Amino acid sequence: MRVMIWGGGALGLLWTHRLRQWGAEPVLVVRRMQQRECIRQEGILLTDRQGGVHRGRVDVYTMEEKLPAVDWVWVMVKQTALDAVLDRLDSILNSRTEVWLWQNGWHPRWPLSGGAGAWWNVVTTEGALKINENQVQHTGEGLIWVGSLLAQPKKWPELERLPGLEQAIEYDDRIRDRIWTKLALNCVINPLTAIWRVPNGKLPAHKEFPLLAEGLIKEATAAAQIEGVKLSVAALSRQVRAVCKRTAANRSSMLQDVETGRITEIDYINGAIVRTGEKAGVEFPFNREMVKRVQHLTPF
Repeated sequence: MRVMIWGGGALGLLWTHRLRQWGAEPVLVVRRMQQRECIRQEGILLTDRQGGVHRGRVDVYTMEEKLPAVDWVWVMVKQTALDAVLDRLDSILNSRTEVWLWQNGWHPRWPLSGGAGAWWNVVTTEGALKINENQVQHTGEGLIWVGSLLAQPKKWPELERLPGLEQAIEYDDRIRDRIWTKLALNCVINPLTAIWRVPNGKLPAHKEFPLLAEGLIKEATAAAQIEGVKLSVAALSRQVRAVCKRTAANRSSMLQDVETGRITEIDYINGAIVRTGEKAGVEFPFNREMVKRVQHLTPF
């Protein structure tokens, strides 16, 4: 079975290698020719949780090249690149293709429909760190939930051919709740680590953290309520601190983007909360301030 993975970031490299180990034929699509050539020449090097290093050879293309037919598409790019990928996918999808979307945050075009057999959203707590063009480290075991924003019934016959993957995922008929829960956590951790330039574990000790975290979480909870999702402020507050403790050494993706001058996903995390409020005539000043401050940190 051929699975096309869009995105040469940490999770894209990790899952391309995993799928190969489980017997699939992964096809990796990356943005830059430099990364394509590196992976074609050297393969993907995965460092597992025990420190073992594994090399895997895979087919790899850039998105401008002619792409092979596949059974399944996993889109693992950041929200900032999603529109370009979706536009490119229009030319290769058919009525039998299943598409899994692995993005954090919320995209204005969701929920997607048409052009494919079905669209599914994925939420994961898996951790990975991209070392360079072809090397990735598996930094944390996590859970994977898959569900449909359009209440489509579960139907993944392809999983029967990949028992390793079938055991790793869980179907969730309330995937919208999962997305909003992770969005609420990210709306605190991502911008604050980027603004203060600290790893996750340093956040709770910052003098401004209690006030800002409370304000951001209350607004995220109110935005979720507008979208029909019920979240608990108290539970989210505990989860934020637990995530900071469990991933103390991690540098958030938004912090890494700011440090390297890349465009961030702030518009799809805190910005998504602001837009949700605007649709309902509600102002969310804490999240709007995060958008403003992070945008000032990058040249975009």
